[in-house]
Amino acid sequence: MNALRSQFSWTHYRTLIRIDNQDKRDFYIAETEKNNWNARQLERQVNSQLFERLLLSNDLQSVLAVAKEEKMPTDAKEIIKDPMVLEFLGLRRETAYYEKDFETAIITHLQDFILYRSEL
Repeated sequence: MNALRSQFSWTHYRTLIRIDNQDKRDFYIAETEKNNWNARQLERQVNSQLFERLLLSNDLQSVLAVAKEEKMPTDAKEIIKDPMVLEFLGLRRETAYYEKDFETAIITHLQDFILYRSEL
């Protein structure tokens, strides 16, 4: 944070200071200025990992639209389509998966973990 911005409150700065990654912090500063987020809105976006969701998303505009409008999903399909951080499962990046694919990958991961822990 090179320069103080008059539209930011102390609470804005308190939230921004906690962000270690400079690119991530710059993103939230720019989005806060562009969207005129108050401190509570900024904190909500940081806590909901907007930056990470945008990096992982195949549909950036939809993620940004939900963030800007601050609307809650009204349909279960909207929630399911949100990007998830599941890189530990080793799945390829696809636009859609069946629930069975996730279930199989999670069970396999858990079995590997349990077997590994039992060997220790």
